[in-house]
Amino acid sequence: MPKVSILTLSYNKGPFLAECLESVLAQTYPDWECIVVDDGSTDNTWEVAQAYAAKDPRIKAYHKENWGYAGLAATHNFALERASGALIAILDGDDLWPPERLAHQVPVHDDPEVVLSYGQFVFLTPEGHRPGATPPFRGSVPTSEFLKRLLVHQAECINVTLMMSRKALEAVGNFHQDGSNFADMPTNLRLAMLPGKVVYIPKTLGIWRQHAVQATRTVGAQVAEYNLMLCLRTLLDLPPEQRKAIGLEAADILRARYPMIADAYFAATRGALLRRDVNLARKLAHQLWFYGGPKRKLQALYARWAAPLGLTYEPILRFIDQAQGGMIRRNA
Repeated sequence: MPKVSILTLSYNKGPFLAECLESVLAQTYPDWECIVVDDGSTDNTWEVAQAYAAKDPRIKAYHKENWGYAGLAATHNFALERASGALIAILDGDDLWPPERLAHQVPVHDDPEVVLSYGQFVFLTPEGHRPGATPPFRGSVPTSEFLKRLLVHQAECINVTLMMSRKALEAVGNFHQDGSNFADMPTNLRLAMLPGKVVYIPKTLGIWRQHAVQATRTVGAQVAEYNLMLCLRTLLDLPPEQRKAIGLEAADILRARYPMIADAYFAATRGALLRRDVNLARKLAHQLWFYGGPKRKLQALYARWAAPLGLTYEPILRFIDQAQGGMIRRNA
C-alpha cells in the first residue's frame, strides 16, 4: 500500500497532462500512487492517462462522465474512493511539481497530529514563472491559528502544494463544496476545525499553471465574494468557546476580505472594458464601488463613464507606471 495517493483530475487538460504526470514520475520520493480521473473530457485526456498508466503501474487511470462544477467535490471523492494512501495530495492535470516535492513534505506527516501541510508555490504563465504569495508564518501552528488565518485570507493555502492526512479528511466527511463551484476552501475550513497542527514548509512545492482556458477574472471575483460569505457563515456557526479562542469577529473578516474582493472586481472590470463589453463593465463597476475604498470607487465611476465611450483603464495605468518609474529614477 503506497504512503501517498495523488489525486489528479483532468477535464480537457490533455495538452498539459503528460507534462503534469512526468513531474510525478520525476519525484525523488517513490512511495506513491497517482489516481488520474478523466472527468468526461472531449480532448485526448483519456488517451494520455491510459498511456501513462501502461507506462508505470503506480499511475491508475479512470474515466467518468462530467458532473459539471456542481459535482467537483463528488469528483474528488470519486478519486479518493479509489486511493489507498494514508496521505492525500492534489495535483490538477495542468499543474506541476518540482522533483523534491514529496521528499520535503512526507516526513512532516510523521507527526500524527499534523492535519495538513503546504508550502510555497509559483505561477506558471505564458510570460514565465512568478512567485505566489506566502503566509505570515513558518513551521507548525495549531489548527485554530490556521483557521483564523484562513478566515481573514492570510493562509495562502493552494491545492497544488497541499497534503492532507486521510484520517483527517475522512473525519470531516471527505471533500465538500457547499453549493459553490470549488472544493478547496469548504474542505480546508472543515479540516482547520479539527484538533491538531498545520505545517507550512518554506520551499517551493508546486507550480500553478495560469492559462486562457481557466476561469475568467469575473469568476475569480465571484469566488472571492463567495469565500467572504463562506467565512462569515463558518465563524458564526462556530461554538462560542471556539470563536472566542480564535479571537475574531465578523467585522475582522469584512475588513480583511473587502479589499481583496475589490481588487478582483477591478481586474474583472478592466477585462470587460478591454473587451468593449459595456453592460458587463458597468455591472462589475457597481460591485467595485460597493467593495472598494476611495481609490476603487473612483475607478468604478470612471468605468461607468468610460464603458459606453469604448475607453479603458490602460492609458491611465500607463501614465501611472511612467510617473512612478520617473519618481524611482529621480530618487535613485
